Amino acid sequence: MGEFVDFLCRFCGYRESDIPLGRGRKSSAELKLFSCPNCKSVGSTWVEAEGEVLCGLCYHPDIRLMSPVPAVVDCPRCGEPARVRVKEGRWE
Repeated sequence: MGEFVDFLCRFCGYRESDIPLGRGRKSSAELKLFSCPNCKSVGSTWVEAEGEVLCGLCYHPDIRLMSPVPAVVDCPRCGEPARVRVKEGRWE
């Protein structure tokens, strides 16, 4: 099972909603939250125990994995503090 998170930067207004995180029915991989300096986006990408981790949007290999818990992180677009919030609901 997995969960959904929202990303919101109150400084520049960048937002992403309903980002899926977790394992779901796949036991060998997990969807993790990332920030990409290439396309300046936030999203989720499949991370396996062994293998290359790429941006889920532009496939750039130099991404930063972020903690999925409710936290304050740097916005990839403006660099100011932004919020990651866990939403209600689960997915399989």
